[in-house]
Amino acid sequence: MTNNATTLFMRVDTYANTVWAQIGPDPILYICFDSDNSLATGITYPLCGGMQGVDFLFQVNGPTPATGRQLFDCGTGSGDCDFPVVGSVTSFAFATSVNELSIRLSDIGITAPGPSSLPTALFFDNQNSFNDDNTPNAGGKFTPPFPGPTPVTLTSFTAARGAGGVELAWASSSELNIQGYHVLRSAGDRAAATRITDALIPGTGSGITGGSYSYTDTTAAVGSSYSYWLEVVNSDGTPEEYGPVSYAPGTAQRTSVYLPLVVR
Repeated sequence: MTNNATTLFMRVDTYANTVWAQIGPDPILYICFDSDNSLATGITYPLCGGMQGVDFLFQVNGPTPATGRQLFDCGTGSGDCDFPVVGSVTSFAFATSVNELSIRLSDIGITAPGPSSLPTALFFDNQNSFNDDNTPNAGGKFTPPFPGPTPVTLTSFTAARGAGGVELAWASSSELNIQGYHVLRSAGDRAAATRITDALIPGTGSGITGGSYSYTDTTAAVGSSYSYWLEVVNSDGTPEEYGPVSYAPGTAQRTSVYLPLVVR
């Protein structure tokens, strides 16, 4: 679970790759939001395992997006989550065991504090078989900070001198809602870095798939040392940064990227 300034992104890694089929032909995933962190608003809702203060209910009929998804407002005073949020913006991508969902923050009454992650408590109840006890805090609870998926899962980033300049290469195993990449360079520290790409390098990955990229810094002076960063441009225009990787004459440098733990 992570967010940018407008959207909450969720990745669900379902049990043994087959949980949708095991549940039935039209299984349903419920995601329950106490979006204002208050038990004085919202309701106690049976489909949320008796969770208190439920303000919104996100219902996903799976495993294919065509079967529907809907956001319900539970804070209407009716004691039920039976009021669809008209015009809500949601998405659902299904691929074997990994399902990616997103929902517009404003639709669940949240204003994000800039592009940083929201202060969030995550309850989970994902037993290793269906039916489980449907009690959110029986499975466990994570309180902030807890890891979430980054926009890009970078697996390699290298720099080496080639015939035309310093050749940069990078690869990702997943890309979540990005437009593409820019390359930054510095002969000193990060404060001295400048963008050297004239145009955005489009991202070729999609959701749980990644891409492979290369860029040659033709303006790098022979015999000089440099550091390089990747600037990822998210779908809403906000940047994320990866690196640096360093190049010194006569060397090829590789950086290792340590990824957030994905809790299942």
